[in-house]
Amino acid sequence: MVLSSFRPIFWNKHMKFSIITVCYNSEKTIIDTLRSVDSQTYFDYEHIIIDGLSSDNTIKICKSIANINRKIISESDKGIFDAMNKGISLSKGEYIIFLNSDDKFFNNGVLSYVNKNLNNECIIYGDILISKGEKIHRKWISGHYTTNSFKLGWMPPHTGTFIKKKIILENKIFYNLNYNISADYDYLIRAFKVSKKIKYINSYVTNMQLGGNSNANLASSLKKKYQDYLIIKRNNLGGLYTLVLKSLTKIKQLI
Repeated sequence: MVLSSFRPIFWNKHMKFSIITVCYNSEKTIIDTLRSVDSQTYFDYEHIIIDGLSSDNTIKICKSIANINRKIISESDKGIFDAMNKGISLSKGEYIIFLNSDDKFFNNGVLSYVNKNLNNECIIYGDILISKGEKIHRKWISGHYTTNSFKLGWMPPHTGTFIKKKIILENKIFYNLNYNISADYDYLIRAFKVSKKIKYINSYVTNMQLGGNSNANLASSLKKKYQDYLIIKRNNLGGLYTLVLKSLTKIKQLI
């Protein structure tokens, strides 16, 4: 089911950024995400909301805040990464970024700042804050990417990374549904490996909330580590040593 109040002519226009928000029963947090997008001072974007048939007021809230750049789709899916793949397929922007339904842009100038720093890069990425409520829990300072970064346990923040859609389509870099917790790790590795022009901006892009499937409980955490290991091996990035380094990199982010 497609729910929208946008103008079709405007929707068909090519845009610079596609902001994709995947949600399910997000009535407590989605309004901050919407306002964060709507407050941006750079307007050449589209906001695609992929909802998994929420049973709460998520859709009602999304419809109540009008934005001509927003499209809302509510239908069943096979999980968060399937919904993200849908968002990619529907997107018309040159660059794609995912903004979760409990996350928000760092400030209203993020898209403007990223656009000013773009020079036809395949990927442009920055830093993010990870909060627990109003309290900042971690500062994820990405740093510059090198060809050995992933082998040393490095990972860029998923919600702080803009990837050119052309790169995704040409290399078929969609989310692998076999990794129901770690598909974003696999997605980023493959995107960085094929991108010749990558740029790091030492600036915060998003403020995301601590949580998610990988942190739900001990079983989820262990499952994530196992999937991370499979992804590391599949992409020829080492083995247990790389997995350990990936876990250790989070320690320096703690406040």
